[in-house]
Amino acid sequence: MARERQVILNELSKARQAFALDSSLHILYHVSPISHGIEPSWPDYHAIYAALDPCHKRVGDLVGVSEQLLTRFVHLPPARQAVSRVRRTPLHE
Repeated sequence: MARERQVILNELSKARQAFALDSSLHILYHVSPISHGIEPSWPDYHAIYAALDPCHKRVGDLVGVSEQLLTRFVHLPPARQAVSRVRRTPLHE
């Protein structure tokens, strides 16, 4: 729980410096739970990201999501990348 609080504080501190107000996507990111226990379909996630307009891709850049990251996750999902690491949502690493 303390780790999640620290992650949230860090994310909000970063958002203070650059918050995307031209889209609701950035605010949605900040109100979404950190730990949800659901592994997304990385190919679907990648396809959705690829279809985003530049405004929404900029939000991805702000929160650490890139096409390169998603391509890597399509081929090797983060849960399988390092079994010994603590499993976290990739966006919050």
